[in-house]
Amino acid sequence: MKLKELIKNLPGSHVIGNADIPVRGITYDSRQVGRDFIFAAVKGQHLDGRNFVKDALARGASAVILEETLEGLNAVQIVAPDAREAMARVAAAFYGEPCRNMTLIGVTGTNGKTTITYLVESILRTAGFNAGVVGTINYRYKDKIFNAPHTTPEAPDLQRIFREMLDSGVTHCVMEVSSHSLEQKRVLGSRFIGGVFTNLTQDHLDYHKTMEEYFESKSMLFTDFVARERGGFAVINTNDPWGRQLTEKLRGLDFKSEILRYSLSGDSEIHPAVETGFKPVSTLRGIEAVLNTPIGFINISSALLGEYNLQNIMAAVGV
Repeated sequence: MKLKELIKNLPGSHVIGNADIPVRGITYDSRQVGRDFIFAAVKGQHLDGRNFVKDALARGASAVILEETLEGLNAVQIVAPDAREAMARVAAAFYGEPCRNMTLIGVTGTNGKTTITYLVESILRTAGFNAGVVGTINYRYKDKIFNAPHTTPEAPDLQRIFREMLDSGVTHCVMEVSSHSLEQKRVLGSRFIGGVFTNLTQDHLDYHKTMEEYFESKSMLFTDFVARERGGFAVINTNDPWGRQLTEKLRGLDFKSEILRYSLSGDSEIHPAVETGFKPVSTLRGIEAVLNTPIGFINISSALLGEYNLQNIMAAVGV
């Protein structure tokens, strides 16, 4: 693939050098660079990618993504306002935008993400789909399991995983989406058809500073991704006050996709059907419940424990 084909959709960027060169890979880690690679010199919390440009070139990089021009560089320079955004868009293009050919569902919130991905994966597989997961514990599809160094991989790694999933026949992928990954544009270039919001508690305030900033980061999954897709959906926990705020925010934006709320009370589309006379039962043996949903009553019998897991089950039912 030629560099000029990969940089067509980089707003505000310009190229110094010959863009008619082959590209065989893209990375942000100079140790992973090979011949004819693009090296993205992004700034991290602890390291600045610009300090590793010379190492990347020595290992075979032929192009570098930067936010400022570097003098005397023997490589093509892609100068963009935001190196992370450029890296994500180029990575998606390099791997052929794999998300456009499978159903990608994002799960965000402070708690419950991992459990919900497991539940949704199980439902999808039982329904006959080929499901993959990108999660906190691991990334898995078919018979392959990889340890997860981050909740959400950096953009080049993520797009490579999606490509490998698609090539292995994966039809649906459910993914934990962290607030960091949304802020740092790791998921840019990915196509989410739906999203789940679990709740918001006072975690990660070392990074986001305030709950309002934390909420705005989480909201991006819905406002910047799901909202752009026809036939998309949002499944939102309205037991949580931030979930209620997200619902109102999306309605205020004239959100085109379907919103399904879940809660322990009856003022949502998915809730325990106490009107049937059966109240949810949670014991050391698990959960027994009847849920009221838009497609009718659903009987739930689960070995999971606790009221919070009943909420996780409702989220999976919503998906």
